[in-house]
Amino acid sequence: MEIVASEELSRTLRRRGALILAVAGLVWVSIGTASSGVGRAVTAGTAITVTVTAVLLALRSSARPVTRRRLPADWLRRIGVVNLVQLAAIAATVTVLLLTGRGALLPSAIGLIVGLHFVPLGRLFGQWQYRWAGILMSLTVLAAIVVHATGHHTLSANIVAIGSALVLWGTSIHVAIGD
Repeated sequence: MEIVASEELSRTLRRRGALILAVAGLVWVSIGTASSGVGRAVTAGTAITVTVTAVLLALRSSARPVTRRRLPADWLRRIGVVNLVQLAAIAATVTVLLLTGRGALLPSAIGLIVGLHFVPLGRLFGQWQYRWAGILMSLTVLAAIVVHATGHHTLSANIVAIGSALVLWGTSIHVAIGD
């Protein structure tokens, strides 16, 4: 059984998604950048500016609802399951990679798990932007893995971090603005 989201629920879900994505972008860039000095300051300044812009767009009162959105009756439980599976996968992956001495692959592995978790969320919410976020984050991770294989581990981590942040910020802004 499905329910049609009210205009207010639709607007609230859009806002929350955009806010979560904006902040997650800041977290990714904060964790993964290894630049120093002026580069770090420029990166931090840019990251904060983009995050604040995305948050302001998400909070604006004129955010358009998506009234055609149909949600499963148990949509809230499904979100919980998707996020719980994501956390369990990250915990298991971190454990395995650290125990096997492959900690340098953590950014890519976590990026792939996070990217893949957007696929069921996109379907659940009827937000095609989430599916694209998942695809783009996964492609970013694949590029980082290729770089990692050449021995450039720090560059690989930066590709995942900055690439994921850009995808998340772009998705946040697109979700906030509307279809």
